[in-house]
Amino acid sequence: EGEGEGEGEGEGEGEGEAGCGAGPACSTTQLCTSAFASQGAGPAPASACFNTCTTAGEACTTVPGATGSCQNLAAGLVCLSLSGLNGPCGNAFNASCDPAVTPLCVTDASGAGLCGRPCTPATPTTCTIPGLGAACGCGTDEGLGCSTDVALQGGDGLCSPTTAVGDTCGIGADNVLAMCTGTQECDAAANATTGVCAEPAAPPAP
Repeated sequence: EGEGEGEGEGEGEGEGEAGCGAGPACSTTQLCTSAFASQGAGPAPASACFNTCTTAGEACTTVPGATGSCQNLAAGLVCLSLSGLNGPCGNAFNASCDPAVTPLCVTDASGAGLCGRPCTPATPTTCTIPGLGAACGCGTDEGLGCSTDVALQGGDGLCSPTTAVGDTCGIGADNVLAMCTGTQECDAAANATTGVCAEPAAPPAP
């Protein structure tokens, strides 16, 4: 079962700390910057290399190879892709979240993350994170359940398509995270990127 903590909301502008600015320089057709603003009193997200572009709104290709659009950030015009539910986000992926689907980019210490809609496992239509409005909880979206494969602060999980025992879970080739819902857990071998959804093993008899 994969777990991660950390929350970041929305898309912002600003220069990130560390990241490419502290390591190898980006190429001459790239900018080292951050597409995300700091959250609260937390540190600025680690910066990353973004491909530059010439016209806002034009189609382009991000450094990881995804199709994106040219966006005007504080540092200049760069290519940024837009992800749906449980898709990749953060500077490391050159991607932000589609606000019509999910408002939250849940990141780890590296700055890589996924676009999640938080939910409370006991009552999936709600969540404990304030200020999300209608984007809090799985609502009445058909086919979505609350997964705890990724644990958020406050005990929330993330909405994900409902799974059955034996369904594939983990990170796919498109970097979208498939999570297990209900009481199921993602059973994966050590160092494997995918596994299968399974019910947790019964505790040993006393």
